[in-house]
Amino acid sequence: MKSRLSRFIAEDPVDLPLPREEATRLSTEAFRLWAVAAGYGQACDLYSSNSEDNKPIPPPPVVWSQVSGLQPFLETSLKKILQQISQTETWQTLQPLTTTCVIFLGVYYSAYSQQPSVNPVDCLEELEGLTSEMLQPLLRQPAIDSMWDLLRPCSALCNPLSCSPAPESVGSIASLSCTGGKPPLSLAGAKSPFPFLTALLFLINNITHIHKGLTSKAGTCPDYTQHASLHHCVAMALLSRLLPGSEHLAHEVLLDLAFNPEFLPEGKAGGPEAADFSDILHLGTSAKLAQPGSAAAFLPKVTRGALLRESYQNLPSIRSCYLSHFVHLQPTLLRSQASYQGRNYLIQSMLLPEVKGPILPSDWPFFPLISLYNKVTNAETRGAVLNSLPLDLINTVTWNLQWVLLLETWRSKILQSIPTAAKLARLMCVFLTGSDLFLEAPIHRYTAALLSVYCQPKALDSLNLDAPLPGLASFHDLYINLLEQFEGVSFGDPLFGVFVLLPLQKRFSVHLRLSVFGEHTNILRALGVPLQQFPVPLERYTSPPEDNLDLLRLYFRTLVTGALRHTWCPVLYVVAVAHVNSFIFSQESTAQETDAARKSMLRKTWLLVDEDLKKHLLYYRLLNAESPLGFDLYEQLPPMRLKYLQVVTQKEITENTPAIDS
Repeated sequence: MKSRLSRFIAEDPVDLPLPREEATRLSTEAFRLWAVAAGYGQACDLYSSNSEDNKPIPPPPVVWSQVSGLQPFLETSLKKILQQISQTETWQTLQPLTTTCVIFLGVYYSAYSQQPSVNPVDCLEELEGLTSEMLQPLLRQPAIDSMWDLLRPCSALCNPLSCSPAPESVGSIASLSCTGGKPPLSLAGAKSPFPFLTALLFLINNITHIHKGLTSKAGTCPDYTQHASLHHCVAMALLSRLLPGSEHLAHEVLLDLAFNPEFLPEGKAGGPEAADFSDILHLGTSAKLAQPGSAAAFLPKVTRGALLRESYQNLPSIRSCYLSHFVHLQPTLLRSQASYQGRNYLIQSMLLPEVKGPILPSDWPFFPLISLYNKVTNAETRGAVLNSLPLDLINTVTWNLQWVLLLETWRSKILQSIPTAAKLARLMCVFLTGSDLFLEAPIHRYTAALLSVYCQPKALDSLNLDAPLPGLASFHDLYINLLEQFEGVSFGDPLFGVFVLLPLQKRFSVHLRLSVFGEHTNILRALGVPLQQFPVPLERYTSPPEDNLDLLRLYFRTLVTGALRHTWCPVLYVVAVAHVNSFIFSQESTAQETDAARKSMLRKTWLLVDEDLKKHLLYYRLLNAESPLGFDLYEQLPPMRLKYLQVVTQKEITENTPAIDS
């Protein structure tokens, strides 16, 4: 290959014993082949003979003086060529050359700004001149608007009919429009705007990276601030879909777009105030907005708007936090950047790893918290106990929660792919990491704010703890760990208590409730979440009536033994009373064991010495969130219940028997 390349590269086409057109074409293709080979570190000795061994060497460095002289000529030529952009036939002929010139300018100015001999002020002035003299007039051309309009019909993804792959082609973007003739309006067709627009965006991207002040002038969308939210949504959606090999794109999105305040205009355009106003008016929701208190100390109430405002101001720190937690992707990032920049000699293999999913998992916004939890868990597995956490770890969790709160409030669609159960499981890591991390004031506030989001009716309706959750082997095991942690370090914290109570809703696995009332009854003394601070309607715990006999027996046992009291655990006290009352007065036909159990409970209830508990179990009527007890009582038993009680207890009870005094 080297000998053939040398022949057609070294000799002038006019000196070859071939027709001039054929000789020129061969020479051109030889240079193209050489460029590809040199990109992989091959045939470099055709350019330089400095290598003393036979190993492939990288292309020799290009001296700045070798390329600096091209810029004036190409820039002047480009300005003249762009004057023909409205002439369709002429433009189609000139478009490949124009695209190459635009790419050169993008690379040139990127390197120009880094030259030690270049005055930064002069560089910025040149970019301003290029923008005002060439880019701005170009972007105002109607022909450019037409090119944007052609993107959809020429896109292989948006318009599959533009593709004509061969029958044996494997489905891929690379194979589209490569065989069977290329329609003019296709990805690789003659009228495709993709090459030129891609080059133009490359140039604009490099210019605005160097000169931030040109963002509004050189941007392709004059009113980009009007569509900033849309651009941010697109960037975030792209981030969760990038596959291995595109790590450089993921890095660019994280670095410049995801955490950029300019693309979160809600932060400075009334977003925090709107959140507070929504909470005040309870717009679109009937959920409670009360946030659980803290066991550490009295924390002044902070509105969601204030938390959003603080989170918005911390976006630079949040970005640094996430970038540092993705440092494990550095090797693949360098490989991806080398491939994108054409430095293939730095890549040992062009084969990508097996694709098991996107580069970043769908729950990547929770990654710092998950990473911290894994570190603590691994340390404890090795026998080390982390009694205190450094300040930076507290900041890490705070920044993580701030970012999730921003997304849940202003970019909720981005997190829709994450099940609500998975989000709650990630938040549980706050309580499972360290001993008292959750008591830190900022962490407590932001966790409570997110809890209120996940306790909205729609979120609660979508909560499914029985389905497999990504990244979690068993929710039951996680919940048992949470119970053990609550027993050890909760200090009766109401916020921690709400997370313990959430999975005990009636529609979830009965094994979760059996764990609390069977093996972990000690927590009932500390699970003192006030009814006024509990954000979930109690109907989700009491309806439909419990039918698990083992659990009903545990409910009754904890009540009559005093392990479950209203003053200690008001939420579960109401739940247990409601289910036991429904069970002992149920007269539906059932199995003999169940019938005997409910009659036995009713007799024991009638004989209770604790008059208050006896009154609650017999005279329970229905839930009432406004009542201090959480439920209403009958003044007198309904006739049907009174008669049934008489039959079961074999006592003479008249209909006028007064209710037990309060």
